[in-house]
Amino acid sequence: MQVLNSFSKEEFSEKDPVLLDMESYHYRGIFNAFSEALDYYRPFGMLGVPYPWKMNKVYIPREIKDEDLDMILERTKEKVLIWCSFVCGYIPSGDFASDSDEGLNQLREERLMRFLAQEVVITISILIIKKTYCR
Repeated sequence: MQVLNSFSKEEFSEKDPVLLDMESYHYRGIFNAFSEALDYYRPFGMLGVPYPWKMNKVYIPREIKDEDLDMILERTKEKVLIWCSFVCGYIPSGDFASDSDEGLNQLREERLMRFLAQEVVITISILIIKKTYCR
């Protein structure tokens, strides 16, 4: 696997500490998003491992085979890229930031609409899973 932004020790030490912190938060956000996207494919899915007092119900964990790993990782990557397309938390700079607040508000509303539509789909699928397994 190739590291995209590899710096020598001299270049790394010359970077602004604020920039290093921002980079660290960026990578942590990507890691957390990837981990959450993997939750959809874990043996017990988004519901997690059931509590011990609920083990008398029928819980069938999803079996993950070696040949499924490439597909799972690809779908997980797609989920993270979809979430990244919402660009939540991005503060534009430059020419766009100097434009009217109307353009910024429109962009914010479009992103929010896409995010909420995706959230509705996820919530409905979780409710269907709960209804199926938690009777």
